[in-house]
Amino acid sequence: MILAGRAANVAGVPVVLDPVGVGSTVLRTDSARLILGQVSVAIVRGNAAEAATLAGQSADIRGVESMGTTGDLGTLAGTAARVLGCIVAVTGPVDAVSDVTPPPCALPTDIRCWRRSAAPAASRRRSPAAS
Repeated sequence: MILAGRAANVAGVPVVLDPVGVGSTVLRTDSARLILGQVSVAIVRGNAAEAATLAGQSADIRGVESMGTTGDLGTLAGTAARVLGCIVAVTGPVDAVSDVTPPPCALPTDIRCWRRSAAPAASRRRSPAAS
């Protein structure tokens, strides 16, 4: 994953990290932190517990299900974004996104398309090798 993320960084392709199950095991949490430390991640997309865990806050997670965090999702998204240094999308009953407002679309399925369309035209060009 790190090699793929670095290759995307070199090619100017935004990296979206969905840290499934972060907080449920040490391996998942450490792996996500390793990726965040070695890859320039544009967007982290996860549930409240995953975002809170990566932001260093307490969270209740069982498997991949968020059982709860303190505060509202908007505040959590903003806090996590400041800690992680990237846009954070927190999914829940009402999704929340830090730093920017997405277009009216389904966050889980369209966030990669929205982020890509928001990138400068030069960074959206594909290299001949990527075709």
